[in-house]
Formats: sequence, C-alpha cells, structure tokens
Amino acid sequence: MISAIILAKNAEKTIGKTLASIDWVDEVLVVDDESQDNSIQMARDHGARVIERKMENDFATQRNFADRQAKGEWILHIDADEEVSEALAGEILKLVQDDMKKNPDDNEIHAYHIKRRDVWWGRELKYGEVHKAAHIGFIRLYKKGSGVWVGAVHEQFKTDEKTGILSSYLIHRPHPSISSFLKQINKYSSIRADELHLDGCRSNVLKIMFFPPIKFWYNYLLRFGFLEGVEGFIYAFFMAFHTFLVQSKLYMKHYSK
Repeated sequence: MISAIILAKNAEKTIGKTLASIDWVDEVLVVDDESQDNSIQMARDHGARVIERKMENDFATQRNFADRQAKGEWILHIDADEEVSEALAGEILKLVQDDMKKNPDDNEIHAYHIKRRDVWWGRELKYGEVHKAAHIGFIRLYKKGSGVWVGAVHEQFKTDEKTGILSSYLIHRPHPSISSFLKQINKYSSIRADELHLDGCRSNVLKIMFFPPIKFWYNYLLRFGFLEGVEGFIYAFFMAFHTFLVQSKLYMKHYSK
C-alpha cells in the first residue's frame, strides 16, 4: 500500500494537477496549514483525506506528523506545486510490487531519492540552486518508520537504511510570479533565522555583507547557473537575497533585545 502525503497552504492554483498526478496511489493524505482558499475542498473532491493542522514554522515536524497518520507501508511525499510524471508513477508501482515478492531477510532498499525537474516560467532549469534536485534528488519515497524528517526549513529525510535513486523525475512548477517568489523567500528566511537562533548561531556585519555575494557566485558560476540565461541570473540573485535576509534577521534577533 502506498500513501502519498501533501503539505498544503493556499495551494488552489497548483494542487489540482498534483492530486491528478497521484490518482494511482492507495491513499492521499493532505495536511493543511490553515488555508484560506479552496485547497481543502479541492483535495476532498479528489478523494483525499484531509487533516487540518497549523504548522508552527517547522516543516519537519509537520511531515513527521503526517507520516504517523499515513496508513501505507510505503510513503511518497510530494509538494503541492509538484507533479508525478507517468514514468515515475510506473517506476514506483513496479518497485513496490517487486518489494512485496522479496524475502524480508534480503538486503533491501528502504528509501529512494527522486530527482526533480524545475520548470520556471516555462523553462526547465537544471543548474544553479536547483542542481542537486535535478541531478541527485532528495529522499521522497520510503518505507514507513525507516527514518525521520529533520530541519525546520529545507527539511531532509534522514535514515540509516539502504537507499537508492529512481531514474524518473518529479515535475516542479514553483514561483509563478516574482511577488510569490519574494513572499516565499521572506517566509523561509524567517524560519531559517529562527532555527539558527535556537542553535545559538549569531550574525554580524561581515556575514551580512559577504555571505550573499558568495551565495550568488556559488550558484551562478560554480553550479553553472549562467547556463540558464536570464532565469539563472534571477534565481541566483533571489537566493543570494534569501541569504541576506537570513543573516539580517538573525542579527536583529540577537542585537535588538
């Protein structure tokens, strides 16, 4: 049995395609963070089980909560602005069916990295900030109980079990506009600053001045963001701005007391 989990908040513009792309799983569970749009009703109309739960600025906690509610042996995490391609759906179904035939004592794989194709303003991005997602992927499919999610933002699934990498891709359609990109950056930078502050980290004027340009050139040159043209430049600039906000907010948390 496969359970697909979606964390949602005001996702009515994208969640319809997401839900349609996972109509082959046994269970769809949507954990909604106080949406004010039509996201909840759209999920229910697609047959999803919806749990309404406020997220306290911690994506890992929300995902771990969702995992505990899932009924399936296998869990697939998909964001509300992502879609499972037909090739990926077929690959997942085959590996789960093959897993059912295995001896429990086999040295089996318990978690899989899934690569992602980021389509931004009609263009597929492969380099820069999205390099890891496009070429290595993140663990999104795993057996229930094989690990936990960690990190308040940009969370990752951690497991001690054997892992594999699927060959097919998720399709990601983020940031339909500059304003939505800025809104997300502002939100995520606040969560990241809170996380660093709780870990005892501090910022200073040198970090505020130099970390953002370092981030920009890392994505734009070392990760070949320049190959993406104007879109690559904009993406690298915005992620550098995210770093600027994180360091500035972290500074204010410590020195504005």
